[in-house]
Amino acid sequence: MTPLLSVRDLVVEYIEPTGNVRVLDGVSLDIAPGEIIGLAGESGSGKSTLAFAITRLLRAPAVVRGGHIAWSGRDVLSMDEPALRAMRWAEVSMVFQSAMDALNPVLTIGAQLDDTLRAHGVTDRAALDSRGRALMALVDLQPEHLGRYPHELSGGMRQRACIAFALALQPQLVIMDEPTTALDVVVQRDILQRVLELQARLGFAVLFISHDLPLMLELADRVAVLYAGRLCELSPTAALQRGALHPYARGLLHAFPTLLGPRDAARAIDGAPPSPRSPPPGCRFHPRCGLADARCGLEAPPWVTWPADPTRQVACHHAGALEGGTP
Repeated sequence: MTPLLSVRDLVVEYIEPTGNVRVLDGVSLDIAPGEIIGLAGESGSGKSTLAFAITRLLRAPAVVRGGHIAWSGRDVLSMDEPALRAMRWAEVSMVFQSAMDALNPVLTIGAQLDDTLRAHGVTDRAALDSRGRALMALVDLQPEHLGRYPHELSGGMRQRACIAFALALQPQLVIMDEPTTALDVVVQRDILQRVLELQARLGFAVLFISHDLPLMLELADRVAVLYAGRLCELSPTAALQRGALHPYARGLLHAFPTLLGPRDAARAIDGAPPSPRSPPPGCRFHPRCGLADARCGLEAPPWVTWPADPTRQVACHHAGALEGGTP
């Protein structure tokens, strides 16, 4: 199947007076039509930077230094501003981390939704009103919420409104950048269940970004694990649950307690992620890895397809030594 989105060897740097800081280093990722991809990793790993690079929303001092981003066969990095405006929201939309920050505090929800629709050619008042009511119903909000300001809504309602904005023009891909981070677990579950229902009904693809790997395992078809600006594993969800190939992915799986199954204490990953200003040589995870040897500190592992399962990719010199892998 031809990918809807294809990212190849993407490099993003932040320009600083003391030298450029590389925050994404050779990231490659494909998303198929209707697929849900999870992107996991600790804070600062480059997850949001990747989302903003895909939509060309990066601002200075961030610069794309290399690589290729293709959307439906078109080169995103060479698009001019009119082409980008036509692509955003109509073909690729985004739900941002904080709904309160994403929404304009001095405009009603309806006014902001009208702006989105007008920017893409919907100008008839009756059509705007009809579409607004339909979108509110889609995310289980009442039509009267169109006349309210963001501060008049609860956190869950604001997040639902942002999801409605993202679906307003029936895009093929919705990027969700930690959309439930500020919500309590009950509202979080409700929002994510609604997202799954909408995705099954409307058929859009999803790039779901989170640091919560267990949550992602419930949503995604495949999971990509990002560490210090590099992908370390990409696996189907079921295969990752059976056994991660990369030590960092395995550490994330064991860092959360399970509600079902045998009791097992959560185990934190020793150490802390490196600063992007001074990443370690070789494998960036090797200072925290119990399997690391001299080679890991000198040579960055290549990003390869796992021989025992071609649906999986990994970058680790010792992937076969892990439980669930093949030596």
